[in-house]
Amino acid sequence: MRSNDFQFPRVGVIGGGQLARMMLPAARRLGVRLVVLDPAEDAPAAAGADLFLQGDLYDEKVLRRLAEAADILTFEIEHTSTEALAVLEAEGTVIRPSATVLRCIQDKLTQKQLLSDAGLPVPRFAAIPDPLRFDPTAQGFAYPCVWKARFGGYDGRGVRVLRNACDGEALRAGSSVPADAVAPATASVTASAMIEEAVDIEAEFAVLVARDLTGEVLSYPPLRMRFHDEANVLDVVELPSELDPTELNELCRVAEEAVRVLNGVGLFAVELFLTSGGSVLINEIAPRPHNSGHLTIEACYTDQFEQHLRAVCGLPLGSVTVKAPAVMCNLLGHETAVGTPYLSGAQDALRIPGVNLHWYGKSEVRPGRKMGHITAVAPELDDARERCRAAEALVKVYGSAQEDIA
Repeated sequence: MRSNDFQFPRVGVIGGGQLARMMLPAARRLGVRLVVLDPAEDAPAAAGADLFLQGDLYDEKVLRRLAEAADILTFEIEHTSTEALAVLEAEGTVIRPSATVLRCIQDKLTQKQLLSDAGLPVPRFAAIPDPLRFDPTAQGFAYPCVWKARFGGYDGRGVRVLRNACDGEALRAGSSVPADAVAPATASVTASAMIEEAVDIEAEFAVLVARDLTGEVLSYPPLRMRFHDEANVLDVVELPSELDPTELNELCRVAEEAVRVLNGVGLFAVELFLTSGGSVLINEIAPRPHNSGHLTIEACYTDQFEQHLRAVCGLPLGSVTVKAPAVMCNLLGHETAVGTPYLSGAQDALRIPGVNLHWYGKSEVRPGRKMGHITAVAPELDDARERCRAAEALVKVYGSAQEDIA
């Protein structure tokens, strides 16, 4: 084989949720075959994968089966066994990003420490020796402050804003500790939480950064993220961000340097705070495509899913140029939704010019669960906002087992 030839690889994806499902069209375009592993036989990506394996993401035997069926392993979810992956890597399995990178990102405290040691800006933080018996003020933190599970948190889970001493007391008593705030079996349960200062946030952003095998780094323009006030889950994303060039450049600079520090290969979503004082702080990093980047499917020449596959497969990174302004909103399960999901209002929403509906194919709906998303594109950002708001007002996700809604 000549040095510039390309062999179409089999990429094993750990996790078969909506992110893996949205990798499928990109893989088809690139000639890449996807082997998908997920615990659920009806996972969103199961039907479209070139090969689907069902099994526990923490089971070394199951991960070995995936490695044997693929040429490269990657992730659509961080919740897997880095110990098992490290064994496979030592035996020659290609994993991108590596098990070492994933292990660092899985532990929010280790992640923050790495970034801080590299001189990158992060909120002030500290370990909590015992997550149920601590006093933030004794560690030099004033109320309000933020309690975080080091492992397993996502979409607002594993995070608590402690506004006053009463909130701190409730946490110490265990009355408000989330069920998902549990360290993996390899970590000490008494070292499974951390504390951060509460930042005066002006706005939140994500910068999608791709890093290839040669170390080349390429970032998409910053994405403005807006969160649901009650569910603390990502609600709306906008591109482009209405910031001055200096702020945009600083967001990209910090995000790109963070990915260089990690020394990973693939697409990384770097979540950042812009403070009221104009400072940029890193919140956390995801080593995979991200909810914030879904609108790149319609808005950019290369979407985030293709970019991730290009990076992990050793292909040149694609253009991150924005074709048109876009706004995305998540479609969440209604607050009473239970059972088999169904959509209301989709026909009317899809009559709006520039509106695109993405349905994730999940077999069960729960209140607040991500079931799909809407992206609206338009020549101007204000028009995209208007179209997305109009579509969001029309579309609701209900469940077959919930009571009739008037």
